[in-house]
Amino acid sequence: MVKFELRPAIEADAPAIRSLVRAVHINPSGLHWKRFILAVRPDGKMIGCGQVKPHHDGTRELASLAVWPEYQHQGVARAI
Repeated sequence: MVKFELRPAIEADAPAIRSLVRAVHINPSGLHWKRFILAVRPDGKMIGCGQVKPHHDGTRELASLAVWPEYQHQGVARAI
């Protein structure tokens, strides 16, 4: 099981978020780094991400949930 922590994205994470989203074949439109939570290994490498999108009716949606294939099935997406 991989060790990781969750943290909010910062602007410098935007390229890594886009890269992961494209790599797992999710539509990259509508990505906004400020809405992302990242799963990050102790060495700082991002291994997964998810976006919490607000809707006009006050609800929120977990979207753009992505985990690099080598880290899948280890609880990363569930934690996000």
